Parts: sequence; structure tokens; C-alpha cells
Amino acid sequence: MPWFSFTSLTHPYDPVNGTIPIIALGKYFEENGVYKIPVGLQIHHGIMDGYHMGLFYEKLQKELNNPDWLSITPYLKKL
Repeated sequence: MPWFSFTSLTHPYDPVNGTIPIIALGKYFEENGVYKIPVGLQIHHGIMDGYHMGLFYEKLQKELNNPDWLSITPYLKKL
């Protein structure tokens, strides 16, 4: 949802697809010279604990702190 930022987000529960993780990204913004983007993660507790969600957020933050992997330039050089 790149049109707005959020602090909390809840999706309707679907028992048929309830075990599929739902990740939502909001609109990025700048705050005190730092770019931020809200990331919502909705997981069925029977599949994953809060600990595992914390690991997800840690890994995501680590990757976003070093965004070189987002660049497509190395791939274009191969063409």
C-alpha cells in the first residue's frame, strides 16, 4: 500500500489460507534525515512465534541498511 503510511494493520482472517504469511509495505517517508517504511507482518501463531517474527524484522533491517543488493546495475553490465 504505497499510498499511505501506517502504524498498525490487520487483514481479515481466511481459514482456508490462514497459514500463508501476509506482508504489507506502506508509503516510505523521511524522518530526521532517515528514510523509513512501515512493514506489517501477519502470521498465524500456530505457524510462527513472535521470536521468529523478530528474526524476520532483524534480517529485513540488516538488508535495508546495506541496500547494494537492490541495485540492478551489476546485472545490466552483464548484458
